Amino acid sequence: MYLSNHANLTAGPLHRSVNRTNHAQPLKARQANTQTGKTKPIKAVRLIILITILTLVFLSGAIVHAYAALDPVSVKGAQSTDTSNMQADDVQPTYVVVYSGDTLWSIATEHASAQIDKRTYIKKIMALNHLTSTVVMEGQRLQLP
Repeated sequence: MYLSNHANLTAGPLHRSVNRTNHAQPLKARQANTQTGKTKPIKAVRLIILITILTLVFLSGAIVHAYAALDPVSVKGAQSTDTSNMQADDVQPTYVVVYSGDTLWSIATEHASAQIDKRTYIKKIMALNHLTSTVVMEGQRLQLP
């Protein structure tokens, strides 16, 4: 009896077969099947969301900066009405409208006298008009010293 049982055990495979179809694929292929389908779309969506947010932040900053430079009304509204800056002669101030291609340097060259340094004249224009940079926009109205 012992021999017959022993013969039956050795006649078959020495180990149990475990779902051989799954082991037919290489390990990397199995991992790709389980991981690729789940993580790549999530990473792509995260990347798209990040790029969209960064683009919106950049564009909103650019729009705010552009409109801040185009708003001479708020600058004029902020001017003080102090009469200590008025000239004793009661001379009406001179204004100039900025046209396309005009710069503070070209305005200073056109309106400043030969004895006055153009850089000083530009600084006076900036102070009179409460400008924080030398950038002027077309249609802007500037008071001249």
